[in-house]
Amino acid sequence: MLELQTPWLLSLIFLPVLVYVLVPAKKKPQSAIQVPQFELLSQVSGITPQQGVIMLKRTKRQKLIVVFGWLCIVVALAKPVWVGEPIAREKSARDIMVALDLSGSMIKKDFYSQDDKKITRLQAAQQVLKTFAESRDKDRLGLILFGDAPYLQVPLTEETQTWTDLLEQTSLGIAGWQTAIGDAIGLSIQVFSQQKASNPLLVLLSDGNDTVSKMPLLKAAQIAKKHGVKIYTVAMGNPQAEGEYRVDVESLQKIAEITGGKSYLAQDRVELERVYQEIDQLEPQIFETKTYRPRVSLHFVPVALYAFVMVLLLLPLLLLPLLLKNKRSLPQQQEAHQ
Repeated sequence: MLELQTPWLLSLIFLPVLVYVLVPAKKKPQSAIQVPQFELLSQVSGITPQQGVIMLKRTKRQKLIVVFGWLCIVVALAKPVWVGEPIAREKSARDIMVALDLSGSMIKKDFYSQDDKKITRLQAAQQVLKTFAESRDKDRLGLILFGDAPYLQVPLTEETQTWTDLLEQTSLGIAGWQTAIGDAIGLSIQVFSQQKASNPLLVLLSDGNDTVSKMPLLKAAQIAKKHGVKIYTVAMGNPQAEGEYRVDVESLQKIAEITGGKSYLAQDRVELERVYQEIDQLEPQIFETKTYRPRVSLHFVPVALYAFVMVLLLLPLLLLPLLLKNKRSLPQQQEAHQ
């Protein structure tokens, strides 16, 4: 479909007509005397009469060229655009941040892989999170690692492969050996605000209790609720454990309740997989469909067409000196031959 971005400029087509009518060519009157037998009088007086004023007139072809050139300029000013067929682009309207605990207790081997081999809690989390990320191909995913303090490993991105690669490169000890859950929630709120997240969701995975956070857990949850951040907590490990392996299930449940999320307890890899499947069902993907039509500017076409016509008209004039030179050299060559 052809459209004009500034169609009102087509009214300039009539501008030369208005100029011709309203501002006519200036004519300078001169006095003159009619003399009988003018030729005889000039012979007797010995005065040779001068040639009168020659008025040049355009030919029909020249007039057509002028009109065609003006039409091309006006059409180019109107900015013709070719508009293609509508193209719909579907984009997820949800942002998910995963906060992963890297405290020392995540090294405990009480989970099993698919081939029934004992693996650490971190390895189990990495395997399940990778599957979770692959099913979120249209969401923006982020990753926060926390131990003594939280660190943003991956900002919100649609590059799922990059997210999983950086997750697999995660190792214990890079964030310290203690647990700062409240600070991790605070950092996620900050990232959501900075990246203007829509429908923000935080999946918090931890196997311990908060020990070093500067921000209290419940206070962090209240701030998250104020910013519209829903938190799903996943407690890994045995809730009956004590000491450094103790899981603060009660605090994680309160965090989820305050923000409108849900809390889960995953004691093995199967339960951990079920947790993320349930999160998928509770938080279905929301899509925003944006439609646009490709546009190609064609303003150069009339200008190029006029330039092409002018080249065709001027080409004979450019070749004329060469033809005349060849004609003059031909008799000289014939004389030299004789």
